[in-house]
Amino acid sequence: MSFFRLVFFLIIAYLASKVIKSIMSPSQKQTEIRGNPNKHDPLDLSKSDVEDVEFEEIDEKK
Repeated sequence: MSFFRLVFFLIIAYLASKVIKSIMSPSQKQTEIRGNPNKHDPLDLSKSDVEDVEFEEIDEKK
């Protein structure tokens, strides 16, 4: 009979610790995120809108 009492009191202590922990811990506020960060608008460019650039080397004088 004492074994069942021990198990019973362990279960009661476990449940009481869970209740006390939930009361004492601050509630977590759920963050609200608006918009869709994964959505990228495609660029409306054609091949005629894009051109190559020519670079010229510049000698740096020290």
